[in-house]
Amino acid sequence: MLRRLLHLKRNAQALEKRQTVSAVRSPRYFLRWLESVFKLRNSAANMTDDAYQKGAVALVDWFDWFTTSHQYSNPANAAFARALKAARDHILPIVEDHTLPAHNYTAEQDSTRCRRP
Repeated sequence: MLRRLLHLKRNAQALEKRQTVSAVRSPRYFLRWLESVFKLRNSAANMTDDAYQKGAVALVDWFDWFTTSHQYSNPANAAFARALKAARDHILPIVEDHTLPAHNYTAEQDSTRCRRP
């Protein structure tokens, strides 16, 4: 999952570099959202479950607004939002459940073990 989030971060950063004037705002908003996700997850150990869930719900609501309710006049931003919407079920579990690992090291290790004779 972390790999997916880092991939999205790189995509947003690349989009940000290509955009001009007001179109640059959309990728910047998404990058701020990602920062908020990481901050929330890093703070989870010091929060009650209710406080974490409140933060997670706010982040999920923003994600849904960004990918469905917001209208994009810039085609590249619209395509980015559509790609995020399509990946929603792969992105949001890490936000909603702080007990999920934020990395895929275990899966990588398991696949490495399977390849060895």
